[in-house]
Amino acid sequence: MGAFQVAVLQDTEVGPIKTWLEDNGYLWDAKAEPILMQYLAEGNVIAALKLRTSATVADVHPITLRYPSNETCFPLRLTRIAAVEDMDIRVFVLADGRAAPTNYRHVLVNPLKIDWLNRATNYKEVITNAVDAFMADGRAFVTEFAGKSSVVSTGGIYNPSWDENDFIGLDPVQAVTVLNAQTLGACYDSFDCAWNHPLVYGMLLEFLPPPNGVDPVDFYTNLSTYSADIDLVKWDMGNGFAAALLERVIEPGIHGEQLIQTWPYLTRMYTTISPSEMMEDPIFHVNAGLADVEALRTAKNYILCNNDSVVTLPDGRDFYIPGGGPWPAIPGEEWWAEEVQTVAIKGAPMTIVNNSVAIETKRVEWNLAHGWPHTPGETESVPTEGGGTNSDTGSSGSESSGQEGEGGCGCRSDGTGGALGLGLAGLGLMGLRRRRR
Repeated sequence: MGAFQVAVLQDTEVGPIKTWLEDNGYLWDAKAEPILMQYLAEGNVIAALKLRTSATVADVHPITLRYPSNETCFPLRLTRIAAVEDMDIRVFVLADGRAAPTNYRHVLVNPLKIDWLNRATNYKEVITNAVDAFMADGRAFVTEFAGKSSVVSTGGIYNPSWDENDFIGLDPVQAVTVLNAQTLGACYDSFDCAWNHPLVYGMLLEFLPPPNGVDPVDFYTNLSTYSADIDLVKWDMGNGFAAALLERVIEPGIHGEQLIQTWPYLTRMYTTISPSEMMEDPIFHVNAGLADVEALRTAKNYILCNNDSVVTLPDGRDFYIPGGGPWPAIPGEEWWAEEVQTVAIKGAPMTIVNNSVAIETKRVEWNLAHGWPHTPGETESVPTEGGGTNSDTGSSGSESSGQEGEGGCGCRSDGTGGALGLGLAGLGLMGLRRRRR
Protein backbone atom coordinates (compact mmCIF):
# COMPACT_ATOMS: atom_id res chain seq x y z
CA MET A 1 0.00 0.00 0.00
CA GLY A 2 2.12 2.85 -1.26
CA ALA A 3 5.06 3.52 1.05
CA PHE A 4 3.66 1.13 3.68
CA GLN A 5 3.83 -2.58 4.24
CA VAL A 6 0.42 -3.75 5.44
CA ALA A 7 -0.66 -7.02 7.01
CA VAL A 8 -4.01 -8.03 8.51
CA LEU A 9 -3.54 -10.27 11.57
CA GLN A 10 -6.60 -12.41 12.26
CA ASP A 11 -5.45 -14.48 15.24
CA THR A 12 -7.78 -14.60 18.20
CA GLU A 13 -4.94 -14.62 20.75
CA VAL A 14 -2.24 -12.04 21.45
CA GLY A 15 0.65 -14.53 21.52
CA PRO A 16 0.82 -15.30 17.78
CA ILE A 17 0.34 -11.62 16.95
CA LYS A 18 3.20 -10.62 19.24
CA THR A 19 5.45 -13.26 17.66
CA TRP A 20 4.60 -12.12 14.13
CA LEU A 21 5.22 -8.47 14.96
CA GLU A 22 8.60 -9.16 16.54
CA ASP A 23 9.64 -11.48 13.69
CA ASN A 24 8.78 -8.76 11.17
CA GLY A 25 10.73 -5.95 12.76
CA TYR A 26 8.04 -4.27 14.87
CA LEU A 27 8.95 -2.99 18.31
CA TRP A 28 6.82 -4.70 20.95
CA ASP A 29 5.63 -2.76 23.96
CA ALA A 30 4.31 -4.83 26.87
CA LYS A 31 1.66 -2.16 27.44
CA ALA A 32 0.09 -3.13 24.12
CA GLU A 33 -0.86 -6.65 25.26
CA PRO A 34 -3.97 -5.86 27.35
CA ILE A 35 -5.17 -3.36 24.77
CA LEU A 36 -4.84 -5.85 21.91
CA MET A 37 -6.54 -8.51 24.05
CA GLN A 38 -9.47 -6.14 24.47
CA TYR A 39 -9.71 -5.51 20.74
CA LEU A 40 -9.57 -9.21 19.95
CA ALA A 41 -12.23 -10.00 22.56
CA GLU A 42 -14.50 -7.51 20.81
CA GLY A 43 -14.14 -9.41 17.53
CA ASN A 44 -11.72 -7.06 15.79
CA VAL A 45 -8.81 -7.95 13.55
CA ILE A 46 -5.50 -6.09 13.74
CA ALA A 47 -3.94 -4.20 10.81
CA ALA A 48 -0.16 -3.78 11.08
CA LEU A 49 1.44 -0.98 9.05
CA LYS A 50 5.03 0.16 8.75
CA LEU A 51 7.07 2.16 6.26
CA ARG A 52 8.90 0.11 3.68
CA THR A 53 12.66 -0.17 4.21
CA SER A 54 13.46 2.35 1.48
CA ALA A 55 10.82 4.87 2.54
CA THR A 56 11.40 8.02 4.58
CA VAL A 57 9.20 10.39 6.55
CA ALA A 58 8.68 12.39 3.34
CA ASP A 59 6.94 9.34 1.84
CA VAL A 60 4.23 9.12 4.51
CA HIS A 61 0.78 9.38 2.94
CA PRO A 62 -2.84 8.96 4.05
CA ILE A 63 -4.21 5.48 4.65
CA THR A 64 -7.79 4.46 3.86
CA LEU A 65 -9.39 1.66 5.87
CA ARG A 66 -12.70 0.27 4.62
CA TYR A 67 -14.92 -1.89 6.77
CA PRO A 68 -18.62 -2.86 6.77
CA SER A 69 -20.35 -1.03 9.61
CA ASN A 70 -22.87 1.68 10.37
CA GLU A 71 -20.40 3.25 12.80
CA THR A 72 -17.43 5.53 12.25
CA CYS A 73 -14.76 4.52 14.75
CA PHE A 74 -11.45 6.20 15.57
CA PRO A 75 -9.10 3.53 17.02
CA LEU A 76 -7.51 5.48 19.84
CA ARG A 77 -6.82 3.08 22.69
CA LEU A 78 -3.53 1.74 21.34
CA THR A 79 -2.33 5.31 20.77
CA ARG A 80 -2.00 5.94 24.49
CA ILE A 81 1.21 3.91 24.63
CA ALA A 82 3.13 6.66 22.80
CA ALA A 83 0.80 9.64 23.10
CA VAL A 84 1.61 12.99 24.70
CA GLU A 85 -0.49 15.03 27.11
CA ASP A 86 -3.36 16.96 25.50
CA MET A 87 -2.75 15.48 22.06
CA ASP A 88 -4.71 17.17 19.26
CA ILE A 89 -7.30 15.10 17.43
CA ARG A 90 -9.39 16.50 14.61
CA VAL A 91 -12.03 14.29 12.98
CA PHE A 92 -13.72 14.94 9.64
CA VAL A 93 -16.91 13.03 8.80
CA LEU A 94 -18.50 13.09 5.35
CA ALA A 95 -22.12 11.93 5.41
CA ASP A 96 -25.64 13.01 4.51
CA GLY A 97 -26.07 15.00 7.72
CA ARG A 98 -24.22 16.33 10.73
CA ALA A 99 -22.17 13.86 12.74
CA ALA A 100 -21.79 13.76 16.53
CA PRO A 101 -19.94 11.63 19.08
CA THR A 102 -21.81 8.53 20.21
CA ASN A 103 -19.86 7.46 23.30
CA TYR A 104 -18.05 10.74 24.00
CA ARG A 105 -19.60 13.96 25.25
CA HIS A 106 -20.24 17.01 23.12
CA VAL A 107 -19.19 20.40 24.50
CA LEU A 108 -20.23 23.99 23.79
CA VAL A 109 -17.37 26.30 24.71
CA ASN A 110 -17.72 29.39 26.90
CA PRO A 111 -16.93 32.22 24.42
CA LEU A 112 -15.79 34.55 27.24
CA LYS A 113 -12.70 32.36 27.64
CA ILE A 114 -11.52 32.85 24.05
CA ASP A 115 -9.05 35.69 23.50
CA TRP A 116 -10.84 37.29 20.56
CA LEU A 117 -8.49 40.28 20.58
CA ASN A 118 -5.50 38.08 19.70
CA ARG A 119 -7.06 35.85 17.07
CA ALA A 120 -7.86 33.13 19.60
CA THR A 121 -4.22 32.29 20.27
CA ASN A 122 -5.41 30.51 23.44
CA TYR A 123 -7.80 28.31 21.44
CA LYS A 124 -6.18 24.98 22.34
CA GLU A 125 -6.07 25.94 26.02
CA VAL A 126 -9.78 26.77 25.94
CA ILE A 127 -10.70 23.52 24.22
CA THR A 128 -8.49 21.47 26.55
CA ASN A 129 -10.12 22.94 29.64
CA ALA A 130 -13.61 22.68 28.14
CA VAL A 131 -13.32 18.97 27.34
CA ASP A 132 -11.80 18.39 30.79
CA ALA A 133 -14.73 20.13 32.46
CA PHE A 134 -17.12 18.49 34.92
CA MET A 135 -19.02 15.63 33.27
CA ALA A 136 -17.00 15.95 30.06
CA ASP A 137 -14.18 14.14 31.86
CA GLY A 138 -11.57 14.51 29.14
CA ARG A 139 -13.55 12.47 26.61
CA ALA A 140 -15.50 15.01 24.60
CA PHE A 141 -15.47 16.86 21.28
CA VAL A 142 -16.39 20.34 20.14
CA THR A 143 -17.88 20.91 16.69
CA GLU A 144 -15.83 23.38 14.66
CA PHE A 145 -17.81 23.16 11.45
CA ALA A 146 -20.96 21.48 10.21
CA GLY A 147 -22.37 22.28 6.81
CA LYS A 148 -22.23 21.63 3.08
CA SER A 149 -19.16 19.69 1.98
CA SER A 150 -18.97 21.90 -1.11
CA VAL A 151 -17.02 24.43 1.00
CA VAL A 152 -13.99 22.14 0.56
CA SER A 153 -11.93 23.06 -2.47
CA THR A 154 -10.90 19.95 -4.39
CA GLY A 155 -8.15 21.79 -6.29
CA GLY A 156 -5.39 20.42 -4.10
CA ILE A 157 -7.00 17.00 -3.81
CA TYR A 158 -7.18 16.15 -7.51
CA ASN A 159 -6.51 17.86 -10.82
CA PRO A 160 -7.32 16.27 -14.20
CA SER A 161 -3.96 17.48 -15.49
CA TRP A 162 -2.20 14.89 -13.32
CA ASP A 163 -1.17 12.01 -15.58
CA GLU A 164 1.27 9.26 -14.67
CA ASN A 165 1.66 8.25 -18.33
CA ASP A 166 3.64 11.40 -19.06
CA PHE A 167 6.48 10.00 -16.93
CA ILE A 168 6.73 6.54 -18.50
CA GLY A 169 9.89 6.44 -20.62
CA LEU A 170 10.61 10.09 -19.78
CA ASP A 171 14.13 11.46 -19.80
CA PRO A 172 14.74 12.29 -16.10
CA VAL A 173 16.06 15.72 -17.08
CA GLN A 174 12.46 16.58 -18.07
CA ALA A 175 10.82 15.28 -14.87
CA VAL A 176 10.49 18.64 -13.10
CA THR A 177 9.32 20.34 -16.31
CA VAL A 178 6.48 17.83 -16.58
CA LEU A 179 5.61 18.23 -12.89
CA ASN A 180 5.39 22.00 -13.42
CA ALA A 181 3.16 21.51 -16.46
CA GLN A 182 0.84 19.24 -14.45
CA THR A 183 0.64 21.90 -11.69
CA LEU A 184 2.23 19.46 -9.25
CA GLY A 185 5.31 21.65 -8.99
CA ALA A 186 6.50 25.23 -9.27
CA CYS A 187 10.22 24.68 -9.60
CA TYR A 188 12.20 26.98 -11.88
CA ASP A 189 15.73 28.31 -12.34
CA SER A 190 16.86 30.72 -9.61
CA PHE A 191 13.78 30.05 -7.48
CA ASP A 192 13.18 27.73 -4.58
CA CYS A 193 10.97 24.83 -5.52
CA ALA A 194 7.37 24.62 -4.35
CA TRP A 195 5.60 21.29 -4.61
CA ASN A 196 1.84 21.59 -4.85
CA HIS A 197 1.18 18.15 -3.44
CA PRO A 198 2.78 17.01 -0.14
CA LEU A 199 3.91 13.64 -1.55
CA VAL A 200 5.69 14.82 -4.71
CA TYR A 201 8.93 15.83 -3.03
CA GLY A 202 9.23 12.49 -1.23
CA MET A 203 8.72 10.61 -4.49
CA LEU A 204 11.41 12.69 -6.20
CA LEU A 205 13.83 11.89 -3.39
CA GLU A 206 12.99 8.20 -3.83
CA PHE A 207 13.15 7.88 -7.63
CA LEU A 208 15.24 10.90 -8.65
CA PRO A 209 17.53 11.60 -5.68
CA PRO A 210 20.16 14.37 -5.77
CA PRO A 211 23.78 13.21 -6.12
CA ASN A 212 25.79 13.12 -2.92
CA GLY A 213 26.70 16.61 -1.76
CA VAL A 214 24.26 18.38 -4.09
CA ASP A 215 21.54 20.54 -2.56
CA PRO A 216 18.07 19.32 -3.64
CA VAL A 217 17.00 22.82 -4.71
CA ASP A 218 20.07 23.20 -6.94
CA PHE A 219 19.51 19.74 -8.36
CA TYR A 220 15.81 19.97 -9.19
CA THR A 221 16.08 23.48 -10.66
CA ASN A 222 19.03 22.47 -12.88
CA LEU A 223 18.55 18.80 -13.76
CA SER A 224 20.30 19.21 -17.11
CA THR A 225 23.44 20.43 -15.32
CA TYR A 226 23.61 17.19 -13.33
CA SER A 227 22.40 14.84 -16.07
CA ALA A 228 25.58 12.76 -15.93
CA ASP A 229 25.13 12.18 -12.19
CA ILE A 230 21.48 11.07 -12.23
CA ASP A 231 20.88 7.56 -10.88
CA LEU A 232 19.23 5.97 -13.93
CA VAL A 233 18.65 2.69 -12.06
CA LYS A 234 16.42 4.39 -9.49
CA TRP A 235 14.68 6.43 -12.18
CA ASP A 236 14.02 3.23 -14.17
CA MET A 237 12.77 5.04 -17.28
CA GLY A 238 10.20 6.80 -15.12
CA ASN A 239 8.22 3.60 -14.53
CA GLY A 240 8.58 3.58 -10.74
CA PHE A 241 7.77 7.26 -10.41
CA ALA A 242 4.72 6.88 -12.66
CA ALA A 243 3.42 3.92 -10.63
CA ALA A 244 3.95 5.78 -7.36
CA LEU A 245 2.25 8.89 -8.70
CA LEU A 246 -0.78 6.86 -9.71
CA GLU A 247 -0.97 4.90 -6.45
CA ARG A 248 -0.14 7.65 -3.95
CA VAL A 249 -1.44 10.83 -5.57
CA ILE A 250 -3.83 10.34 -8.49
CA GLU A 251 -6.04 7.46 -7.35
CA PRO A 252 -6.40 8.78 -3.76
CA GLY A 253 -7.11 12.23 -5.21
CA ILE A 254 -9.87 10.89 -7.45
CA HIS A 255 -11.30 8.98 -4.49
CA GLY A 256 -11.19 12.07 -2.27
CA GLU A 257 -12.94 14.18 -4.89
CA GLN A 258 -15.59 11.50 -5.32
CA LEU A 259 -16.19 11.38 -1.57
CA ILE A 260 -16.82 15.11 -1.43
CA GLN A 261 -19.09 14.96 -4.46
CA THR A 262 -20.98 11.93 -3.11
CA TRP A 263 -21.55 13.09 0.46
CA PRO A 264 -23.18 16.52 0.75
CA TYR A 265 -22.39 17.22 4.41
CA LEU A 266 -19.14 17.66 6.32
CA THR A 267 -18.64 17.75 10.09
CA ARG A 268 -15.32 18.74 11.63
CA MET A 269 -14.81 17.96 15.32
CA TYR A 270 -11.84 18.67 17.56
CA THR A 271 -10.54 17.66 20.95
CA THR A 272 -7.37 17.31 22.96
CA ILE A 273 -6.83 14.15 24.94
CA SER A 274 -4.16 12.68 27.22
CA PRO A 275 -2.99 9.05 27.46
CA SER A 276 -4.86 8.44 30.72
CA GLU A 277 -8.10 9.42 28.98
CA MET A 278 -7.67 7.11 25.96
CA MET A 279 -9.68 4.30 27.47
CA GLU A 280 -12.37 4.14 24.82
CA ASP A 281 -12.38 4.53 21.04
CA PRO A 282 -14.61 7.44 20.01
CA ILE A 283 -17.51 6.42 17.78
CA PHE A 284 -19.56 8.85 15.70
CA HIS A 285 -23.06 8.77 14.25
CA VAL A 286 -25.20 11.02 12.07
CA ASN A 287 -28.01 13.13 13.47
CA ALA A 288 -29.34 15.02 10.47
CA GLY A 289 -31.60 17.16 12.65
CA LEU A 290 -28.73 19.07 14.25
CA ALA A 291 -28.10 22.65 13.21
CA ASP A 292 -25.22 23.82 11.02
CA VAL A 293 -22.11 25.28 12.63
CA GLU A 294 -20.30 28.12 10.87
CA ALA A 295 -16.63 27.63 10.06
CA LEU A 296 -15.74 31.23 10.83
CA ARG A 297 -16.70 33.36 13.81
CA THR A 298 -15.72 36.98 14.31
CA ALA A 299 -15.98 39.40 17.20
CA LYS A 300 -16.05 43.19 16.78
CA ASN A 301 -13.95 45.44 18.97
CA TYR A 302 -15.41 48.92 19.66
CA ILE A 303 -12.69 51.22 21.02
CA LEU A 304 -13.87 53.91 23.45
CA CYS A 305 -12.16 57.27 23.74
CA ASN A 306 -10.80 56.36 27.19
CA ASN A 307 -8.93 53.50 25.46
CA ASP A 308 -11.18 50.89 27.01
CA SER A 309 -13.08 48.79 24.51
CA VAL A 310 -16.21 46.70 24.17
CA VAL A 311 -16.03 43.44 22.27
CA THR A 312 -19.23 42.21 20.69
CA LEU A 313 -19.10 38.43 20.62
CA PRO A 314 -20.37 36.47 17.60
CA ASP A 315 -23.66 35.80 19.44
CA GLY A 316 -24.23 39.57 19.89
CA ARG A 317 -23.33 39.93 23.58
CA ASP A 318 -20.99 42.70 24.75
CA PHE A 319 -17.90 42.22 26.91
CA TYR A 320 -16.08 45.18 28.45
CA ILE A 321 -12.27 45.23 28.13
CA PRO A 322 -10.52 47.67 30.51
CA GLY A 323 -7.59 49.42 28.85
CA GLY A 324 -8.42 47.75 25.57
CA GLY A 325 -6.61 44.58 26.62
CA PRO A 326 -5.29 42.10 27.47
CA TRP A 327 -8.29 39.77 27.47
CA PRO A 328 -9.53 39.78 31.08
CA ALA A 329 -10.39 36.89 33.36
CA ILE A 330 -13.57 37.65 35.28
CA PRO A 331 -13.09 36.91 38.99
CA GLY A 332 -15.16 33.88 39.90
CA GLU A 333 -15.98 33.07 36.25
CA GLU A 334 -14.53 29.58 36.15
CA TRP A 335 -16.55 27.76 33.54
CA TRP A 336 -14.73 26.74 30.37
CA ALA A 337 -17.69 24.79 29.02
CA GLU A 338 -21.01 26.52 28.56
CA GLU A 339 -22.76 23.19 28.09
CA VAL A 340 -21.85 19.52 28.24
CA GLN A 341 -24.16 17.36 26.16
CA THR A 342 -24.89 13.90 24.89
CA VAL A 343 -26.21 13.59 21.36
CA ALA A 344 -28.55 10.79 20.31
CA ILE A 345 -29.18 9.54 16.78
CA LYS A 346 -32.34 11.62 16.62
CA GLY A 347 -33.58 14.72 18.39
CA ALA A 348 -31.92 17.69 20.03
CA PRO A 349 -28.81 17.30 22.19
CA MET A 350 -29.49 16.36 25.80
CA THR A 351 -27.87 18.75 28.26
CA ILE A 352 -25.97 17.19 31.15
CA VAL A 353 -24.38 20.39 32.48
CA ASN A 354 -25.58 23.90 31.67
CA ASN A 355 -23.47 26.83 32.89
CA SER A 356 -25.19 29.42 30.71
CA VAL A 357 -26.93 31.30 33.51
CA ALA A 358 -23.83 31.42 35.70
CA ILE A 359 -21.65 32.64 32.82
CA GLU A 360 -24.14 35.26 31.74
CA THR A 361 -24.56 36.49 35.31
CA LYS A 362 -20.82 37.05 35.65
CA ARG A 363 -20.62 38.78 32.28
CA VAL A 364 -23.39 41.24 33.14
CA GLU A 365 -21.96 41.90 36.60
CA TRP A 366 -18.53 42.53 35.08
CA ASN A 367 -19.92 44.96 32.50
CA LEU A 368 -22.00 46.86 35.07
CA ALA A 369 -19.02 47.10 37.42
CA HIS A 370 -17.18 48.93 34.65
CA GLY A 371 -20.09 51.22 33.84
CA TRP A 372 -21.29 49.43 30.75
CA PRO A 373 -23.67 50.00 29.17
CA HIS A 374 -23.59 53.75 29.82
CA THR A 375 -25.92 54.85 27.06
CA PRO A 376 -28.98 56.63 28.62
CA GLY A 377 -32.01 54.40 28.57
CA GLU A 378 -29.99 51.26 27.90
CA THR A 379 -29.68 48.78 30.78
CA GLU A 380 -28.30 45.34 31.26
CA SER A 381 -29.73 43.28 34.10
CA VAL A 382 -28.47 40.16 35.79
CA PRO A 383 -30.46 37.17 34.47
CA THR A 384 -32.44 34.94 36.78
CA GLU A 385 -33.00 32.15 34.28
CA GLY A 386 -31.91 31.38 30.79
CA GLY A 387 -29.36 33.88 29.59
CA GLY A 388 -26.54 33.45 27.19
CA THR A 389 -26.57 32.10 23.71
CA ASN A 390 -25.79 28.41 23.51
CA SER A 391 -23.99 27.67 20.30
CA ASP A 392 -21.17 25.51 19.12
CA THR A 393 -17.88 27.36 19.21
CA GLY A 394 -16.24 27.13 15.82
CA SER A 395 -13.09 28.87 14.71
CA SER A 396 -12.51 32.21 16.36
CA GLY A 397 -11.24 35.59 15.32
CA SER A 398 -11.31 39.30 16.00
CA GLU A 399 -12.29 42.36 14.05
CA SER A 400 -11.62 45.91 15.13
CA SER A 401 -14.15 48.25 13.60
CA GLY A 402 -15.09 50.82 16.23
CA GLN A 403 -18.33 52.71 16.81
CA GLU A 404 -19.34 56.16 17.93
CA GLY A 405 -20.82 56.24 21.42
CA GLU A 406 -24.47 57.22 21.56
CA GLY A 407 -25.05 59.44 24.55
CA GLY A 408 -21.60 58.55 25.88
CA CYS A 409 -17.93 58.97 25.08
CA GLY A 410 -16.83 56.93 22.14
CA CYS A 411 -14.26 57.07 19.35
CA ARG A 412 -14.29 55.42 15.96
CA SER A 413 -11.45 53.17 14.91
CA ASP A 414 -11.39 52.20 11.27
CA GLY A 415 -8.67 49.60 11.67
CA THR A 416 -9.87 46.15 10.77
CA GLY A 417 -8.10 42.93 11.66
CA GLY A 418 -8.56 39.62 9.92
CA ALA A 419 -10.50 36.74 11.43
CA LEU A 420 -9.07 33.32 12.05
CA GLY A 421 -10.55 30.42 10.11
CA LEU A 422 -9.44 26.81 10.46
CA GLY A 423 -8.84 25.24 7.05
CA LEU A 424 -11.13 22.52 5.77
CA ALA A 425 -8.51 20.21 4.31
CA GLY A 426 -6.96 16.82 4.88
CA LEU A 427 -10.12 14.77 5.09
CA GLY A 428 -9.46 11.54 6.94
CA LEU A 429 -11.37 8.83 8.75
CA MET A 430 -10.04 5.82 10.60
CA GLY A 431 -11.79 2.73 11.78
CA LEU A 432 -11.57 -0.87 12.90
CA ARG A 433 -12.72 -3.74 10.77
CA ARG A 434 -15.01 -5.83 12.92
CA ARG A 435 -15.03 -9.56 12.34
CA ARG A 436 -18.51 -10.99 12.59
CA ARG A 437 -18.58 -14.34 14.30
